[in-house]
Amino acid sequence: MGVNYLGVPADSVSTVTCEVEGADIEVERDSSAIVLGEIDGVDYVSVYSITAVSEQQVTVNCEGTDQLAHAPMGAVGVLISTAIGVLIPVVLGLLSLVLLIWGIIALVRSTSQR
Repeated sequence: MGVNYLGVPADSVSTVTCEVEGADIEVERDSSAIVLGEIDGVDYVSVYSITAVSEQQVTVNCEGTDQLAHAPMGAVGVLISTAIGVLIPVVLGLLSLVLLIWGIIALVRSTSQR
């Protein structure tokens, strides 16, 4: 299963409409403007997300613009971004907790020795 984003220049988002054809696909119009990237100084914004259940050919016909960008997002990319988004904060939180406990113990020891 793969997720693909279809993007257009930011100034064409409101005028573009697309028809997507293929077997076992889900097509959703993106309400949030996710910036896919920049091509030749123009920001491309996601207008459709296309989820295909199997490896296949998908046909896309769009009106309202002649500039399209395709951004595939595989399962590996999702897993890596999720791992980074979850693991780094958890590890940093545990490290800060350990340092806090170590500091409290050091403070208690230094005041009890006087």
